[in-house]
Amino acid sequence: MPTTAPTLDPALFLGIIQHYLKHSLLYCQPCSAVVLLPALQQHLRRCHRLPLARRKLLLKHCQSLDLIAK
Repeated sequence: MPTTAPTLDPALFLGIIQHYLKHSLLYCQPCSAVVLLPALQQHLRRCHRLPLARRKLLLKHCQSLDLIAK
């Protein structure tokens, strides 16, 4: 039975961050930029002013994704 990689939950990300599974990247749509996982929390805080609880939830979710840089 094939397994599928986790995908971004649109309810959590509200269209801000998109996961490009083929390239193993996170892409910030409003900023038109690739965001590496180590910088994601700071990016969401500074650029999008997301509250801490939401940032933690998003970061935890992204840590389960197949990404180039972890």
